[in-house]
Amino acid sequence: MSGRKLLIHVCFIASGFTLGYFGTLWLKPDLNTRKIASVPLSKLGSEQIATQFIETKYLSSDISENEAQESTIRVQLTAIKNIKSSLFYTWELPADTQLVSGETSGTTGAMNAGDVKVFNIVLKKFSKQIKKYLIFRLDGSANGLPLKKEMLFSSNIEDSFEYIVQNQKSQNGIHILNKSKKMSKKFDLKKVIR
Repeated sequence: MSGRKLLIHVCFIASGFTLGYFGTLWLKPDLNTRKIASVPLSKLGSEQIATQFIETKYLSSDISENEAQESTIRVQLTAIKNIKSSLFYTWELPADTQLVSGETSGTTGAMNAGDVKVFNIVLKKFSKQIKKYLIFRLDGSANGLPLKKEMLFSSNIEDSFEYIVQNQKSQNGIHILNKSKKMSKKFDLKKVIR
């Protein structure tokens, strides 16, 4: 009897392993459609292409203190390389803000290397009083390659990623400049032996 029970247990375990092995082969996802960190490769590629063709910069803006006053947001685009076709831009506004002036969508037109274009909008009900977010999107193709870029702005500008990055870059530039001044003081041409 114990031999028969042992045989039943071994067959049951073997059938479980067999079912599990072939079940995973059958259910395994196709590796060709995998995405890195749940982001489609096309989006990652288009954002990397954007950094090669165009530089986006958040210009200082006038964010009002209360909801009744007007706020102005400015974005500067600088072409790094020639872009033969127009890029499409859109501003995605928070639900309850009012557009006073400016265009919420449009095209940049063709841009040559070094060309600078500034886009601005004036809004009401976008203030430091209540935290809201605004998105500037750039979409199109540059010389046949897909190009996408997004910038996120907060009504509390100190919370915006673009603001933090730009301030960090300027702080690094000041730090490097100060460091080179200190080093130049250590080395004095008058003290060099001739």
